[in-house]
Amino acid sequence: MPITFTVDHAQRLVRVIASGTVTRETVTRYFDTQGMLKGLTYPRLVECRALDARLTDDEWREIAEALRSLVRPAMLGPAAVVVDDEETFELVCMISVLVSDVCELRAFEDRLSAEEWLSEQLARSPTVRGFC
Repeated sequence: MPITFTVDHAQRLVRVIASGTVTRETVTRYFDTQGMLKGLTYPRLVECRALDARLTDDEWREIAEALRSLVRPAMLGPAAVVVDDEETFELVCMISVLVSDVCELRAFEDRLSAEEWLSEQLARSPTVRGFC
């Protein structure tokens, strides 16, 4: 399965692992399911491993627009994305620009840095508790 995740309502956190081939349908299904589980506004820690994102720039733009419709009037929680290669790092940076109006998204090369950044984001938000 390309994207697996858990929604932890007690910690108000979503943990995600994305690996292998990811398509538009995979990403759309991931966000739709999170919406049903009431996890869209939670912060997320995402780990990308050997990711093969088979999406065009236009498809990423369409996904970003679908996210806007899905989360209005709320915003997605901040997302710290741990990547394992330069190509995925650049992809996450590009996506962060596309979704900057609905989500704070940042790429990291290691999990510790991602967790520290996410903790800083949580500390700034009075409505979201910390984790770990």
